[in-house]
Parts: sequence; C-alpha cells; structure tokens
Amino acid sequence: MRELLPVIGSSVFFDLLKSVLLLFILLIVRAIVVRSIRRNLTLTIDAKRRWIVTIRNSMVLGLFVGLVVIWAHELEAFAVSLVALAATVVLATKELILCWSGAALRVGGSVYGVGDRIQLGLYRGVVLDHDVFATKLLEIGPGLTSHLYTGRIVVFPNSLLFTTPLIKKKALRRSTVSMCCQSHS
Repeated sequence: MRELLPVIGSSVFFDLLKSVLLLFILLIVRAIVVRSIRRNLTLTIDAKRRWIVTIRNSMVLGLFVGLVVIWAHELEAFAVSLVALAATVVLATKELILCWSGAALRVGGSVYGVGDRIQLGLYRGVVLDHDVFATKLLEIGPGLTSHLYTGRIVVFPNSLLFTTPLIKKKALRRSTVSMCCQSHS
C-alpha cells in the first residue's frame, strides 16, 4: 500500500481518475437518455434513430471537451515539446529544404536547363544535369575570360540559387545577315 501513496498524490493519477469518472458519468447519462427515447411511443423509428445518434455524438463531443479541460496542463507541456521537436527538425534539415526550394525556383522560373551556360559565383560552365539537390556543370575556364572546357565537373547545391547571383549566358548562333542597300542620288 505504501508503494501506491506517491502515485496517488500525483496530478496524473487525479487527472486519470477525473477522466474515468467523466466517462462513467457520460455513459450513465447516455444510457438513461437513450432508454427514455426508446420508450417514447410518440416518436417514429427514424426520429428515435436520429435522436440516439445525436445523443451519442453529443456525448463523444462532451467527452472530448472534458478530456481537453482535464488534461490541459499536460497537453500544454506536450505541445511545447512538440514545437521544440519541430524546430529541431527544421534546423537539422535546413540545407535540404533550401535545396528543394532552389530546385522549385529553378523549375518554376525556368532559370536554366541542361545545355545552358551559366555562372553562379565562382562556378562557370555548361549545365550537364540537375536534380532536387544539386546541379552539375562541365567547368569552363581557367578564369573568367577563357572559354575552354577544363574537363572538371563542378557540383553545387541548389541552395546557392538564393544566396549567389546567377548569370545565364546565351550562346551566339551563327546566322547570315543580309542587308539591302539602296543608293540615294
């Protein structure tokens, strides 16, 4: 019996006792009301069924509200823990979320595609591949003035699209320009 004394004194035990008492009272009230509805001879079978369903749903709502009121202080502590957990998950996956957001920016804004020449910060090259996490470039260099392929493949995370200016270079296509000239005399 002495082992139970610390448990009896705790608020969780009293909240559990209140919850069981609330459930017991609601079940007794429901049984009395349903019995009186079933004994009522003036109601049709459909009306009795509707009243019984309404009483059942009202009792479930009453139980839910009562449990929330009884356990509010415990739910508050749980909610704070849940918010702390959510913040931890967001901080731990921040870079992944930024990469996914960068991919959404790239796709939604049609920023660049495979075969485009781009420069993102110090990275300059032709886009070979892109996915939700990163973009692969065939590097052009050395330096910013050279236009030779270095043979190196540069991979950068899509999160850089938010922090670094992007320069998209259009390749000039060879075209023939013909002009007509008229002489004025």
